Amino acid sequence: MLKHTAILILVLLISSKLDAQYYYNDIVNNKQVLSELAVLKQKKINGVKVISLEATGEETEGFTCQKKINRDFTEVEIYTETNESYPNTFISYFTKTGLLQRTVDSSEAGATTIDYTYDASGKLVSINSSKRFATDDDAGILYEQHQYKYNEAGILLSMILVKNKRDTTLIEFRADENGNPGIEKNSKTGEVYYYYHNSRNQLTEILHQYNPRKNPFTEYSFEYNEAGQLIRMKTVEKEGADYFTWRYDYEDGLRINERCYLKQGSIIGSVEYKYK
Repeated sequence: MLKHTAILILVLLISSKLDAQYYYNDIVNNKQVLSELAVLKQKKINGVKVISLEATGEETEGFTCQKKINRDFTEVEIYTETNESYPNTFISYFTKTGLLQRTVDSSEAGATTIDYTYDASGKLVSINSSKRFATDDDAGILYEQHQYKYNEAGILLSMILVKNKRDTTLIEFRADENGNPGIEKNSKTGEVYYYYHNSRNQLTEILHQYNPRKNPFTEYSFEYNEAGQLIRMKTVEKEGADYFTWRYDYEDGLRINERCYLKQGSIIGSVEYKYK
């Protein structure tokens, strides 16, 4: 059970993933990180202890996760350790105005550094990532760059994906009627993601069509409370044959727990947050 619970923690605390679903991973998750930091700053929270619980309600053996925030809320450090993985330190650096500038994800296996830049209006325009494995030569480094382009109205048009400084791919976006990204298409593979938003412009569903000959299927779905906080997320695997459901509870604006359920409805693990 530890495997599932550890994944739950690492995915939901902060996302450094640079993969497909670029709008979701790069832009939506970035905004979520900034929103969560703003709440912590408002509440003057400088430390968070994360407790992982098994389906039985017992604490996960050998699991440690703590978040430390400096006084001016420009640096957040998350330390995670389990019985099955290297100790991991994830540090996020923010500007004085609360924009994410850099993340450094490091363990004995290597380190990944990601730098973020924005335009004058605060829109994300580029992400530069370098992943260094536990070797001494440059052959052990992977580079990835995302360059976003918007029109004059601020609507997302495209992203240039560059891997290892030479492999370039155009990612095209098509806006919905409200100007939100509605379609994301990889010009090289034909892979498509369809994004749906509610009246508050919150992301509610992601459909994935990984092959033009296949029908798209729902890969993610999201629900929110009246305060705009995420209260349920469903992640689908095996083209809809299986899925996991996460449910979230809040108190005084802070997330206090999250629980993960199998398709059959049984709980596989949960997380509690203690603030100070």
